[in-house]
Amino acid sequence: MNYYQEILIKPSFDISVYFLWEKLYSQIHLALVSNTKKNDETMIGVSFPSYDLRNKRNGLGNVLRVHANTREDIEKLALTSWLQRMSDIVELSAIMQISEDKITGYAVFSRKQVKSNIARLARRNAKRSGISFEEALDKFKNKEEQLTSLPFINYESLSSNARFKLFIGREILKKEVVGSFTSYGLSKGATVPLF
Repeated sequence: MNYYQEILIKPSFDISVYFLWEKLYSQIHLALVSNTKKNDETMIGVSFPSYDLRNKRNGLGNVLRVHANTREDIEKLALTSWLQRMSDIVELSAIMQISEDKITGYAVFSRKQVKSNIARLARRNAKRSGISFEEALDKFKNKEEQLTSLPFINYESLSSNARFKLFIGREILKKEVVGSFTSYGLSKGATVPLF
């Protein structure tokens, strides 16, 4: 991925970075959806250059990079249009080329889904399986709730209006892995450059 565009979130004393991430990521997701292929994949990925698991308050930082193989791919996203209403809280850079000598490694940024609420899992299983909630809950009686300290973005699905935490994991690799990304700009195996 040779090109990127950087988005800086500018929180204020009365608007938290968490709230701004939610608003920004909703627009990024819409831009990526408009650029996906029929199988909901895109060749555009995102990275979080300030990603830090030690920072419990804001492990994502306040910068998002959008990566693509060509300048035209990023231009097609039209981020300026998508982020126009947010111009007072985000700053969008020009599209820039990544200098090979600045790349320090590669990372896979992926969505991590955590099965954290046994009652919710049982309700879902009951609905899908056509069994009672008590029967479904009995299936999960020996399961432990999973917890994570991964950074996340509070998100509201635009299709179902369901609210959830979009947990984001990062895996550092030495070599580039070419592949596709989801409409969240995340991937299970494709890398974006670190610099």
